[in-house]
Amino acid sequence: FFFLMIRRPPRSTQSRSSAASDVYKRQIMYGLFKDWNFQLPYNSKEAPLLYESLDESTALWIQKLDDELQSVKAAIEKQNPQMNPILVAPIKEGIIRLFGKQVRDGKDLASLLKTNVGFASLQVPLKKVELGYVLDVDCRFFSEDIPFGLVVLKDIAHLFKVKTPTIDTIIAWHQRYMGKIFISGDSLNRSLFNETGAPSRYGKATIEELLHRPTPQPKL
Repeated sequence: FFFLMIRRPPRSTQSRSSAASDVYKRQIMYGLFKDWNFQLPYNSKEAPLLYESLDESTALWIQKLDDELQSVKAAIEKQNPQMNPILVAPIKEGIIRLFGKQVRDGKDLASLLKTNVGFASLQVPLKKVELGYVLDVDCRFFSEDIPFGLVVLKDIAHLFKVKTPTIDTIIAWHQRYMGKIFISGDSLNRSLFNETGAPSRYGKATIEELLHRPTPQPKL
């Protein structure tokens, strides 16, 4: 089921904190770096932490994406009332349910993410250059989380005719540094589907096919 894949643990770890936070990292990367010119390196003391450095603006982007995720969930539930809604709880509810007392301040989303002990001291993926450190655009947040995360969600949202301007923006920003065009405007690039986990790659043209039929070999 696609929600489980979207929120899957990273391949490199099965830790609880990574599994719970995986879906949010793309928006955090966008929020932290969308205005950075990628030319001025950080020194070791300036490098941002993944969660503790996020601000209200970044939290807003995370909330916007979660709102779109909930819209897709609602569209699926409308056609499939048997779906278990706990699989895709709203972000604040899901984190509090999973981490409980590890969340020191849950007054708003930014505080909840920044004060969660389970997320403490997680590093932004950086690479060393001559004058310091720059964002590592070859990291999994780009190479895996876009084609096998947001592109999947975008493709399913399209199937249900759910608009996803936030997802579109996040994919478009990441692809600038990936050398690939996964999305143009609000449309996915079907010619790259064989490099993604998009259900359309597997001939899933209807919601019935998506949820109830065995997955065939991809159509390349």
